[in-house]
Amino acid sequence: AGLNVIRVPIGHWILLPDGQRSYYRDHVDGKTVTKSEPFIGGEWPYLQRLVHWCRELQLQVYIDLHTAPGSQNGFDNSGRANVTGPTCIGWCSHNENVERTLVCIRQIARQIAQDGMQDVVTGFAVLNEPFIDCGMDLVRHFNNRAAGIVREVLGEDVTIIIGDLFNSSKWNGFWLDQGNTLLDSHYYHVFDEVPRSFSPKQHIAFVCGRQHRMTTACCYQDCDKTVPVTEGLRRLIGEWSVSYDTLVDARIEQVMDGIRKYGISQFYNRTISPDRRDFLLNFAKAQMVVFEAMSDGVSNGWMYWNFKTLEGAFAEWNFLRGLNEGWIPNVYHGVASVDRFGTCYDIMRQTNDTYSIVHEFPDPSSYDPDNWQGVVVDDDIVISHGESLNPGYEAINSFVGFGIAASENSTNADDSQAHLLPGTSMTKLFVVIGLVLLGIQRVWKTKRRTYTALPNSAS
Repeated sequence: AGLNVIRVPIGHWILLPDGQRSYYRDHVDGKTVTKSEPFIGGEWPYLQRLVHWCRELQLQVYIDLHTAPGSQNGFDNSGRANVTGPTCIGWCSHNENVERTLVCIRQIARQIAQDGMQDVVTGFAVLNEPFIDCGMDLVRHFNNRAAGIVREVLGEDVTIIIGDLFNSSKWNGFWLDQGNTLLDSHYYHVFDEVPRSFSPKQHIAFVCGRQHRMTTACCYQDCDKTVPVTEGLRRLIGEWSVSYDTLVDARIEQVMDGIRKYGISQFYNRTISPDRRDFLLNFAKAQMVVFEAMSDGVSNGWMYWNFKTLEGAFAEWNFLRGLNEGWIPNVYHGVASVDRFGTCYDIMRQTNDTYSIVHEFPDPSSYDPDNWQGVVVDDDIVISHGESLNPGYEAINSFVGFGIAASENSTNADDSQAHLLPGTSMTKLFVVIGLVLLGIQRVWKTKRRTYTALPNSAS
């Protein structure tokens, strides 16, 4: 497949002894897990086995501390879900939880060294996805302390990975002199209803525009963002997938219900249609091109989530299945994806824009207007399904006030082309304005019907 690194998420309780489910104390550093936390031990031997396999395959391992005492984000994958929604309050507002996290990091690093894993474990992500309300100063201070602990134990050459607080632009100027450091961002299309409703071309246009801008918002040496750092913090897209129309935590309820009733999920043997596979391949190519950011010189690469899944309902999250079925391309070392596949917009133009492969789940009527991700589409290329890139379209810069500004801020290499919607007639202009307003108000189904007659759409 051409991969060279495996990212391994772990819980902060990973060193609990087998069968242990209560208070655990290290007499040197202090407590890591308390009696009120129902975590079960015995996981470390499995990590040891994985590292052994990776050594045989000449793969590096990046350890990712995916959880923290009190929860750094309130997500279910943080070890403690917050029933009222995502938040960092359980971690950042309790200093003892921040300190316990540092204790966990020290203990895990020591065990890696004691077990002789440093030749394989070459990276350490000190905290996965701290949420937006964590507080920038606190997280920066935590990162400094955590990096110092890891390097004190594992050496100066270990790569330190930090989360971006869901805003990579905040980190310019941080760790300019700290080598082997990466700022980690995670990009998905399924956790908000707006992108789940996109057509195939819209998905890729969204990658080419917004996600390219987010990828290249850091990290630079100068205020104008023209000189990428050479020794300091660089970029890593540590999670992405080609899943695009199904919300996982909504589908999982159906999966578990089927297992409970019939012993197997009704989606277990799900197959992927040829048309869907064709789009998944282009979607993967576009993300690989953008997340490598070769023309911008700020990124160190990407990691796909997940390496393997067994459940057919979530096949698009299965990297190995994608390789085997041909909807994820192999990686060639030393060859940039843009040199293999063309630019992101080249890939978009080659994509069949048919809604027949979009099966949005759950029903859009269940949309949560308070979703913290709150995707607002202000990119004319996305809104027009790429039509605004076609020759003959005029920029309508003289018309202002209805919020299409994304192309003015774009840093993509395709910026030399006209990115604004056609102004060849007032009718087209009113259609565009109407669509923008509808998009802002979340009436995406009307937008779909408007674009059923695209030239490249399947009948």
